[in-house]
Amino acid sequence: MMTPTLQFLATATCALCLPLTTTAAPSLIPLPNKLNFQEGKLSFQGELKITAPQSLNSEVDLLQKAVKQRWNATPNTQNTTLNITLDPTLKNTLGDEAYQLEVNQDGILLRAATNTGIFYATQTLLQLAEDNNGTTSLPYTKIEDSPRFAWRGLMLDEARHFMGKKYIMHLLDTMAAHKLNVFHWHLTDDQGWRIEIKAYPKLTEIGSHRGAGTQIPTPDWDKKNKNDPDGPKYSGHYTQKDIAEIVAYAKARHIEILPEIDVPGHALAITTSYPETLPTTDQDTEKGLHGYKQNVLSVVREENYTMLDTIFGEIAALFPSKYIHIGGDEVNVNSWKASPEHRQYMKKHGMKHPSQLQNMFMLRLEKILKKHDRTMMGWNEIMHGGHLSKDTGVMAWISVGAGLHAARKGHPTIMAVGPHCYFDMKYPGHSETGHWWAGIVSTQNAYQWNPVFDGQLNADEQKRIKGIQCALWTEFVPDPANADYKLWPRACATSEVAWTKQSKRDWDQFNARLGKHLDYLDTVQVQYRVKPPSATQAKGEVTINPPYPNAKVLYTLDGSAPSAQSSVYNGQAIPVDKLNALRYRHIRPDGRLSKVERGANKAPVFNWEFKQSGTFEIELSDVIDQAGPWIAEFSHTRGKHGLNFSEITLLKDGKAVATATPFTLDNKQRRQLVRLNLPTFTKGAHYQLVLKNKATGEQSKGHITFDRSPYIEPINSSVSTEVPNYGNHSSNKLTDWDRNTYFWSSRGAKKGDSVTITFENAQKLREIVVPTGKSNSNDDIIANGIVEYSSDGKNFSSKTVFALGTATLTFDKLTPVKSIRITVNADQESWFIIRDPQLK
Repeated sequence: MMTPTLQFLATATCALCLPLTTTAAPSLIPLPNKLNFQEGKLSFQGELKITAPQSLNSEVDLLQKAVKQRWNATPNTQNTTLNITLDPTLKNTLGDEAYQLEVNQDGILLRAATNTGIFYATQTLLQLAEDNNGTTSLPYTKIEDSPRFAWRGLMLDEARHFMGKKYIMHLLDTMAAHKLNVFHWHLTDDQGWRIEIKAYPKLTEIGSHRGAGTQIPTPDWDKKNKNDPDGPKYSGHYTQKDIAEIVAYAKARHIEILPEIDVPGHALAITTSYPETLPTTDQDTEKGLHGYKQNVLSVVREENYTMLDTIFGEIAALFPSKYIHIGGDEVNVNSWKASPEHRQYMKKHGMKHPSQLQNMFMLRLEKILKKHDRTMMGWNEIMHGGHLSKDTGVMAWISVGAGLHAARKGHPTIMAVGPHCYFDMKYPGHSETGHWWAGIVSTQNAYQWNPVFDGQLNADEQKRIKGIQCALWTEFVPDPANADYKLWPRACATSEVAWTKQSKRDWDQFNARLGKHLDYLDTVQVQYRVKPPSATQAKGEVTINPPYPNAKVLYTLDGSAPSAQSSVYNGQAIPVDKLNALRYRHIRPDGRLSKVERGANKAPVFNWEFKQSGTFEIELSDVIDQAGPWIAEFSHTRGKHGLNFSEITLLKDGKAVATATPFTLDNKQRRQLVRLNLPTFTKGAHYQLVLKNKATGEQSKGHITFDRSPYIEPINSSVSTEVPNYGNHSSNKLTDWDRNTYFWSSRGAKKGDSVTITFENAQKLREIVVPTGKSNSNDDIIANGIVEYSSDGKNFSSKTVFALGTATLTFDKLTPVKSIRITVNADQESWFIIRDPQLK
């Protein structure tokens, strides 16, 4: 046994605090699956003696370093012991990564079957500790803990923006603290190749640079104006020596690194460095989803497979992971359609669709990786065009359905779905930046979901869901500080979804712990997002809601940004006539400030917590103040099962004036927007919303808000198109202004397809947003197209392109718009959906 010594003292202080509940847990994230807090605490002021076997030297060394960095230590001659024990018998009962932790008046005990379990026990111990003026204390507790999922991942894209070795090590430390065990490293893409390959030096000599003086252009999102020339030269890559150092650093923290080399699409860095890898073409190739041409490899050129064999051989030698990720997403198959050699290959082999070329390519890569003793993993598009080996891993990002499909097909599946896991999506708030094709991804959205989706998979299929993973794509993340801001605290939510049993998780309790956990993130120097407060408006008054219990909120009533010297909000009501000038923000104890927020949400008009069926009448006379479209937003916040709303009717003086289509709310569909158009408004009339509900037998909890539509919704509008529609998803759905309906083509998009929306009267607008694809998904989007407007319905101008399925036209001043025209610029195999245009 070795007995290293940490320089601080532990002394027992009994019965000094009340029993701690799960809600009052000091700051533990992820929440242990079994814990019992007791009265009393152990307080440290000097020296702690560690007893552990030599096989745990690495874990003990990391613990010593962490304690010396974070805890104030005063030498003392008294000793308390931290006993660390390896017990292989626990493996059979608890599992490889499980641990037991006990703190009592005699000291601290950590037990586990493996080094990994001990490492996680030390991470929990570090989070349990609280420092108070040089005295560090631990509550008396017993914990027995093991993870829900074996795969608990985080992905960072360094092709778009390069973060560097120092930040990667910082990120690995923060991941380890939250028991995340897979670092998915996206190292190559159109915008840069970030890893040294000795056999192909041009990949970094040419492919790791973009901008002025290079062969790869500056992407639009790195320009101040899209029409500007190339920006400054941007560079960065890792040597193989760097990679070896980072892999060893991760291994010591029990993190496996999953490297991603993205092929055959997203390959502009390859094709620019080695142009011979491109397909030969005899016609123009349209731009792909992200606006690039010539970024797809030839899949019929045999020399390309020799190149990939060599590249993946070097990758396999650097990374000891079971899997290597090959990307495989968003391949612009028009590059192959325009290639005579690819058309000839398809004809020779009886292929009818370019997706079959992709499948052929994937099967070749499976063999190449097996040769190097690795297994292939890719994004869910790798399943297109045919079958793959059952052991090939699939990472579902486009939608939940893609993950369910992969599991049903027999593949090990990782859930990384956009609405819960894509942290390049915006946080809530008017001043936040980022994508939004998957919706606004709040920390709550990152937390409130179940990766196995009970009821949609059988028991065997559920076992194929190996875990979850959050992802940070870095188009709008230029530096490490921004990366931390985007990741944390949303990745805290991911860690708990991945580690803690579904039945143990509760958003309100998590949010309360998260407020305390930020203190821990401060000690490890994470530049997390400071969450702003929110505000609620009801009955002529505004209330500001702190982001966490006991959070300090500052506010002003003169339109200025609150500073550290501004008034502290203490729960008082603010008159609604002050709302336009109200500004508020959250301040942390170290002085860090959230972004400034303004405005207020309408308070719920109805809160439900029931399991019985019935009819409910909701008073709206104090809410409705004008005619026109109103939106009832139904939010199911808790409960395994939901509600079936069989009737939704708006009454005016007891008579129905508007109705909505019935729907069901449950774990699969937590939110529903219902449009109710009030033809006329009469002051003094009695308005009610009547709901008929059929409960499913389980308790359900949620609320309803009711507010005017935020968009202009012109009456007497028409739609013209020659594109056939699928089912009842006709083009006139684009002007019913019901956000639950949409136009859906019944065939793949063809170059030149157009849809024109014309208003009876020109509308004065500042912004037009045309969203395509399924809501909160990249399924069935228009990948390559434009949107134009016309003031007279005849002459169109001021076009804008689609980016990730959405096109936005903005005007400097109110501009008359008579018509909007949507045009497809390139063939695509998938059908497409156009949702209601958003007019402001």
